[in-house]
Amino acid sequence: MYCQYKIFETIELGETDCIYRAINSQTNQMVILKRETLLKGNEGVPCSVIREISFLKEMEHTNIVKLLDIVNKERSVYLVMEYMDLNLRKYMMDTSPGYYDETENNKKGLAYCHSNKILHRGLKHESLLLDHGNQSIVKIADFGTTRSIFVPARRHTEGRKDLNKVLPDLEPDGVDLVYRMLRLNPKDRITASDALNHQYFSRCDSRSSS
Repeated sequence: MYCQYKIFETIELGETDCIYRAINSQTNQMVILKRETLLKGNEGVPCSVIREISFLKEMEHTNIVKLLDIVNKERSVYLVMEYMDLNLRKYMMDTSPGYYDETENNKKGLAYCHSNKILHRGLKHESLLLDHGNQSIVKIADFGTTRSIFVPARRHTEGRKDLNKVLPDLEPDGVDLVYRMLRLNPKDRITASDALNHQYFSRCDSRSSS
């Protein structure tokens, strides 16, 4: 690996990308390295990697992971990002009870993206990062499938399901919020900023303060 960054642990191994814990030998700063394998022959850097780099360079927000550096090495591109302990999926698997309410922090990050005409399109538990030392901060990562709102997107299949059956353990306010977020027509869909003011979060705040 590039001499400035010393890898000391592998977090995840994939077919085209790997994630490592490393340290910046010049600053002693802990970082996360995301290695992306280049395409075969002369095809170069995958489009998903170019998109992720481009969007991360544009954004600066508490709830968006920071891109610190980019390193090219032996047919791979390394994205150097700020250090976070783990993703939400691992936290929920390792913690008893396996629960963490990331919703409000997630909405703040999404509100920032949407205000800048950016659609993440790939949010999942693995894309939400946190650390044990400061669990009040959740950061959104994995912007490889992200699109600008000005770029035409493929039309998705229309389908309907009863959210009360899909989410039987979620209270009515939560079901209402999810329903508003999943409206097919973007004009009818609740914005991230309005979602932050939804009654679901008011009830969450009142429960946490009691």
